[in-house]
Amino acid sequence: MFDCLFPCLRPDDLEHGCSQDVALAVLLDQAFRIREEVAAGLQSKRGSVQVEAVSRKLLESHILTITRIVKQLSSDMQVYEWQITQRDSVTSLTTAAVQNLDQKSMASIGDLRGRVARYTQSEVKRSLSIAEQKDQGIGIIQMKKPSLKVRVVSFFFSRWCICRMSGEIKKVSEQTDLLRKWTEQQLNAHVQTLAQSSVQLRSLLQDKMAESRLSERVLALEGRVERCEGRRSQTDELKHCEAKLSRRMTSVENGVHQQLQLLKQEYHTGE
Repeated sequence: MFDCLFPCLRPDDLEHGCSQDVALAVLLDQAFRIREEVAAGLQSKRGSVQVEAVSRKLLESHILTITRIVKQLSSDMQVYEWQITQRDSVTSLTTAAVQNLDQKSMASIGDLRGRVARYTQSEVKRSLSIAEQKDQGIGIIQMKKPSLKVRVVSFFFSRWCICRMSGEIKKVSEQTDLLRKWTEQQLNAHVQTLAQSSVQLRSLLQDKMAESRLSERVLALEGRVERCEGRRSQTDELKHCEAKLSRRMTSVENGVHQQLQLLKQEYHTGE
């Protein structure tokens, strides 16, 4: 990140600056050494032509060295000025970027606050609507509770009546079955008795046709036949009663079925 903000401070630039400092130090060292040699030569051999020539050469060398040093210093100053300019531009760009980022952050924070406020308002409205719907539902339930209780009680009462009537119908059907079986048994017994009597009568008629008591036995047989016919009429009456009872049971079942259908319709309309 610092390399992006300050591109002048790369490792290559630092090494270049260090090498420039080393070269400048070397040149300064050479200049001071030449100056000392010139001063020493002037003190040791004053008035000599050779010494003056050497001193002049050393002085010229010293001047050249100083000139190189000055040029090096000027070039270094230009480099430093360029680096300072780059740093100032980078600093200004960084400041502008930071300000832009701050503006965007403030705008996004304001937008986020607005969204939070709108969400809070919507949540408050939603909670209020939910509470109103809940109160309305409770009120509707409280209003319908008595009618629902009445319908439930009537439904269970009808179920109880149906169960009781079905039990009574079952008992009546059982009694009817028992009566039918008993009637059939009695009828079969009388038929067998009648068959036996007819066989006996035939044998008596064949054996004792001439006897005087034939008429009495015939009368007795006729009486038995009449009794059998009476019993047969009783069985017919029982069958008729059974048919009436079955018709009555059918009508009762139909009425119960109709009541059940009406109760179911009332229950569904109540829902």
